[in-house]
Amino acid sequence: MPRNACTSCRLSKVRCLSQRPGDKCKRCTSRNTTCSYVHAPQHYPSPSSASPQSCYALQHETVGLDIGGGRPEEILREAQFAQSLLLLYFSNFGDVHFLFDEEVFLRRYALSEVSEMVLFAMMALSIRFSVAPFREALSPAHRGEILFEHARSLVKEEWDRPSIAAAQAYVLLATYKLLYGGARQAFLYLGFAANMVKVLRLLDTSAEIDPVRLECSRRLASTVALMDRFVSLILRFTPHLTERIPTMMADDDFWALKRREPIVLCRKTSVSQEIVNLSELLVAVSRQNNNSAELRSSFRNRWADEPLQQYTTTNLEYHRQKDSLRSFLHMHMLYHHIGQLLYFSNLGHECHAHARATADIVDYAWREGDFDIHNYMAGQILTLASVVLSHALLMKPSVEDERRKHQCLDEWEAKTTTSQVFEKESLLDEITFLGSQFEKLDYLSAGIVMGPRTIM
Repeated sequence: MPRNACTSCRLSKVRCLSQRPGDKCKRCTSRNTTCSYVHAPQHYPSPSSASPQSCYALQHETVGLDIGGGRPEEILREAQFAQSLLLLYFSNFGDVHFLFDEEVFLRRYALSEVSEMVLFAMMALSIRFSVAPFREALSPAHRGEILFEHARSLVKEEWDRPSIAAAQAYVLLATYKLLYGGARQAFLYLGFAANMVKVLRLLDTSAEIDPVRLECSRRLASTVALMDRFVSLILRFTPHLTERIPTMMADDDFWALKRREPIVLCRKTSVSQEIVNLSELLVAVSRQNNNSAELRSSFRNRWADEPLQQYTTTNLEYHRQKDSLRSFLHMHMLYHHIGQLLYFSNLGHECHAHARATADIVDYAWREGDFDIHNYMAGQILTLASVVLSHALLMKPSVEDERRKHQCLDEWEAKTTTSQVFEKESLLDEITFLGSQFEKLDYLSAGIVMGPRTIM
């Protein structure tokens, strides 16, 4: 590449020659004049314009961990690390994902019978929880992007070929998008999954297939229905799956079925099935009149005849030993979330009580269970509970003080502002939308959203 001419030669528009870089040119030497250069500025790509990271890298070498060039295929090839990511998936998403039975899945994985698009999608969700020393510019929350894009490219090849693996992959991709506020993309992915569930006739409980496969099909359909209902509420759409969803077996019964042992129906409803049932109630409460006396009555007495579902010390200890505490706590968080929605119109002590119960569950999970609640529903649940608890803190315990405060608020509303500001339904819509953005917050900046989203 030719070097720049010196200032004197450039002004005279003559050729500039020098013996070697740094020396005066021949013309300036012969004239005994100053030989100076104007260096062209160097342009470096900004972080925003640089190409996105396409592979993983480690900060330092780690014994027993070799990811090669860091491409998704090499992550999967590192068998021990890949299996650790799969175990992280079951640990962190088992409360809202019933589409895989961990025991059956890991056995099929050991036999190399699991589709790669499913494996990459699972690892995309779980790699954020890995303690491997990755070298990365963004927070761990964005660590799964490379694996997600690779899984997405594999799914695109199967988008019009219905299969259980493709339906499972779509559910996983929808979960990834939903965790970061991508509800519209998640809804599209769930549409593909729901249609595959219908085309494959997984809702047909009379199919003459292996009982274990039949139960796995029920669990896949239940997971799609659960997510479909939740996302459709965010977007105010009609769910893809409106058909009756088959009932799942209790975990103990399914465990006996896998071993071909006699099934003893010890529990009326499994925790997973109750979460699906509560999601149906959530849709009813959100789309009907929240003041419905019938809904409140059935909700208040929901577990009156099912002591094994109640939030008691005995049941908590039982689920801790069975490693199902996360699901049990999420079931009760969803229950109290529905309670807040039922009583949000008056923001009275019933609504406050459900919010306090939610806070107690989160505290118990952290102190006793040593984990936090972070599934795709948690954002809305925790955001609404925080708002209701803030309201409770502003309320005085005295009934007279509460009456005076409401009188002042009514007077202020009538004289200084429009009634729309105090419209509780609009407020609830704003809270639930904010909750759907929960996982997009940057943990490294104390929850401050950076970039263009700050003005949206």
